[in-house]
Amino acid sequence: MKTKALPYSRKISKTILVVDDDLHILEVLEARLSSAGYEVIKAGSAQVALEILQRQPVDMMVSDIKMPEMNGFHLLSKARALYPGLPVILLTAYGSIPDAVKAVKSGAVEYLTKPFQGKELIEKVASILQHPLDKEMLSSRGRSLYQGKNPAMKALYEMAQRVAASDVTALILGESGVGKGVLAQHIHGLSSRKDQPFVVVDCGSTPATLLESELFGHARGAFTHAVKEKKGLTETADKGTLFLDEIGNISSEMQMRLLRFLEERTIRRVGEVKEIPVDCRVIAATNADLGEEIRAGRFREDL
Repeated sequence: MKTKALPYSRKISKTILVVDDDLHILEVLEARLSSAGYEVIKAGSAQVALEILQRQPVDMMVSDIKMPEMNGFHLLSKARALYPGLPVILLTAYGSIPDAVKAVKSGAVEYLTKPFQGKELIEKVASILQHPLDKEMLSSRGRSLYQGKNPAMKALYEMAQRVAASDVTALILGESGVGKGVLAQHIHGLSSRKDQPFVVVDCGSTPATLLESELFGHARGAFTHAVKEKKGLTETADKGTLFLDEIGNISSEMQMRLLRFLEERTIRRVGEVKEIPVDCRVIAATNADLGEEIRAGRFREDL
């Protein structure tokens, strides 16, 4: 039986449906979102969430992935059949990279790893509701860059649109000359950060001894010839997108520094101890076989 799409409307008073089979998580979500002024509807299962959606529209859904009987991916599919423009955030377990990737591929506009910070939740919800990127908008904005009817290219651009609608860190793999940088710019141009800087770091041609300073900046006198303070390219990309080209070439020490930044979203300039928060989307690219590099011990699997 074909599901009839219901009209999707955004009301002035934002209503958020939260779905999780863990009562404690539901209460945390309700407390955080209610304190920010949102109306919250709770559902202890995906089936209950669908029953609620069939009775009334909401402005956003926040759902766990791993639930009995019906998981979050299945719920997302059914919810989008009812309300095609409904923004959905999926909750994933800490370190569950496959779930995070699948969340974006399935059409979620964002994902959060548990345990999450209340501030991070509120910021993501507010950003999505203020700058909605529904499927129709993404298609119209991305169509002019797509030429031809090759199914593989069409699938690539459709995936780019889904990735652009979230703030997830992205990795682009491919041989030299296939247009990884163009794709990265395309993702940035479709995202809510499109009016902010797109900063490119060529990790392949920058000497290892200079890359740390280029990325994170340095204090005056941090090393020979550091005659004045310098802001790194990561700081320059604040509120925008940082594109790390040929990331497969960076040293093990830089891999560790970069992993720390991705986890903490703060940097330290060379020669300083002060932590500087940076809010930027990271897109990386490489022509290296990272699977082989990991097996050979030359690239960190957690990165």
